[in-house]
Amino acid sequence: MPYILPGRRKFIWSYDPLRDSMSINIAQVENAGELNFAITKLIWCYFQNHRNYQGHNDIVGALDNAKDEWKRRVQNNYEDMKCAENGDVYE
Repeated sequence: MPYILPGRRKFIWSYDPLRDSMSINIAQVENAGELNFAITKLIWCYFQNHRNYQGHNDIVGALDNAKDEWKRRVQNNYEDMKCAENGDVYE
């Protein structure tokens, strides 16, 4: 869940109301909870200007496609490498 310590939030996410801009310092993300927080803040900012069905659909679609592409391009290659390195469990 994205409920990280308030002290950590300021290192990861900032908002400048004068410029109406946000920034995520991904280099400061140290664990899965903080990664979830950064992604959640990005989505929440998008949602502020898209508070309708299409906005929900855009967000869920983008997350699903990003996840699918990550698995296809990165995770599957890693699993194939580990299978070759350590042996197939399905043999």
